[in-house]
Amino acid sequence: MKIVNIMVIQRNGFADTVSVTTDLPTTMPKVDDSPMYFTFNVECNKGEEYCKKHFPDVPIQLIRG
Repeated sequence: MKIVNIMVIQRNGFADTVSVTTDLPTTMPKVDDSPMYFTFNVECNKGEEYCKKHFPDVPIQLIRG
């Protein structure tokens, strides 16, 4: 499995949501044809830092909302 990119969504006062897109096929091919992704939460305003530390070579898109 290769991690293609990461999106970090930061919202004031809430945990950051991190969405990791992989090169694996979707788990629901009859419903969706996008690649497989997974999400997890990180401490508020720490998602970008966490991803840079643990996924240093993966492009990160930061969204502040």
